[in-house]
Amino acid sequence: MKKIFIIIVVLAVGFTSCDMKDDYENEMSKVVDASGEWYVQYGISLDTLDVDGLGHLELLTYNTAADDNTMWITDNGKFWNYKVKVDVDVENLTFSGDAASVVPSYNINIKITNGKIFKGVKLMPSGAYTDSISFNIVFEDDAAATTYLATGYRHTGFSEDAVN
Repeated sequence: MKKIFIIIVVLAVGFTSCDMKDDYENEMSKVVDASGEWYVQYGISLDTLDVDGLGHLELLTYNTAADDNTMWITDNGKFWNYKVKVDVDVENLTFSGDAASVVPSYNINIKITNGKIFKGVKLMPSGAYTDSISFNIVFEDDAAATTYLATGYRHTGFSEDAVN
């Protein structure tokens, strides 16, 4: 009798879990095409990228809690220690913003202009094509008021494409 009861419970749980999967809808963020993990270099122009010899640095872009046409951009302290919210034109994959960084220990004004994401244009060593990102950035506490160019590509996940 115990065996029959256990079999009935296992089957009931199995059928119930299958039914639940049919009801799930995966909703995407409004800025999903602009969101991601990127590897960028900072320079003065395309001819002078990586002026500090830092190589490709991680950059993250992701949606805000409001899930509107804004996103966060942060370097997690890899270059200038900034996290700033920018406006995104989702249709054209462009972005810009002039706001204060929200890094608690380092709150400065940051201006981002000419932000653009190019879909599937970068050929990687793995043979995969990935997205490219480019934007200009100015930091309030830079005495020279340098306009840096940040340019790079979306992380693919393939080991052949790993940044050293």
